[in-house]
Amino acid sequence: MLSRADFQLRDDVVFLNHGSFGATPTVMLDEQRTWIDRLEAQPVLFHRELPQLMAEARHALATFLSCDADDLVFVTNSTFGTNVAAHALALSLSPGDRILTCDHEYGACIRAWNNALRGRDVTLDVVSFPVPLPSHQSVIDRVFQAVTNRTRCIFLSHITAPTALELPIAEICEEARRRNIITIIDGSHAPGQLDLNLRELNADIYTANLHKWLCLPKGCAFLFVRRELQENFPPLVTSWGTDGTGLHVSDFIDEHEYLGTRDVSAFLTTPMALLWMQSHDLSAIRRRCSSLLRQTIDRITRIPGFKSTHSDPASLRLMMGAVTLPESWSATKLKTWLYDEHRIEIVVQEWGERGILRLSVHAYTTSDDLDALVSALEIAAEHNVAVAD
Repeated sequence: MLSRADFQLRDDVVFLNHGSFGATPTVMLDEQRTWIDRLEAQPVLFHRELPQLMAEARHALATFLSCDADDLVFVTNSTFGTNVAAHALALSLSPGDRILTCDHEYGACIRAWNNALRGRDVTLDVVSFPVPLPSHQSVIDRVFQAVTNRTRCIFLSHITAPTALELPIAEICEEARRRNIITIIDGSHAPGQLDLNLRELNADIYTANLHKWLCLPKGCAFLFVRRELQENFPPLVTSWGTDGTGLHVSDFIDEHEYLGTRDVSAFLTTPMALLWMQSHDLSAIRRRCSSLLRQTIDRITRIPGFKSTHSDPASLRLMMGAVTLPESWSATKLKTWLYDEHRIEIVVQEWGERGILRLSVHAYTTSDDLDALVSALEIAAEHNVAVAD
């Protein structure tokens, strides 16, 4: 089992915000350094060898995700992947078409859609999901009640960033496919928290980070695109693409994988990193972390005013969860106080009309870390330290 000794996190900080950027084990950083050194020893030779090296990394990732390697490309993060997908899809839209999303989405991705749709007379519809989130069937019903005969695409997160909720993506993708609606899924927080099988999930387009819950070096993510959609799917950055010196597996791979000179060391670390994480029993890590998460959320929601975003916290199977703050509390004041007074690094932010505290638990998280959080929140409640001015 992994422990804090495997990471480079500071000892004086209670780090409960793995979800934002992840944390990478030293052994993976060493592997990344090996690739950087190999590049710098003979840069030209390295780039001659790069297409084959990238293909090997894609094959390792595809095996892990249960999909075809020719349907995957590496990207630096899922926000980049969403931008690629939004801009590619926008080219095929007509005035009056509609895109459907929800009010739990990551703000940067909504900005990406607004930018891609600018000047196209296409509407971005936003369906609202209440908190606590009701049953999965009610979520599915809300989504398709909001669909119109001009809805061309559904864009949703597999696990929502602000509220840490798992959405019923497989069921939504299945019904959308039946209605000939394209699905684009932001899986930023899914790899590592969920066992992903992209063939069974049946999303048309899926993008996700590897540097979050799988702990790979920063700037490692992927974009999956169903084969039938790849032909009219241009990259955001035009480089040599199919005119380059790659393996020419497909136009999709060539156009999206070769974007000019960039750091690919995190991508090439993927085969080693996936094997290393699996060798440390990723399933056992998930079970331990979700158990600690459930216990901690139960303790926090015993403090007056705190409520879980999940309708049944006892059934949580993720490594990340969230609670809403008491109505009179300021998220900004609480976040500042937790770090300044207790050195607790955790997400506390405004969401809609309420504050949200999002808690991450990973292999390095200890019971003492979680005790420190609960104790600090009890003190904050007792002394009203976070009440809004």
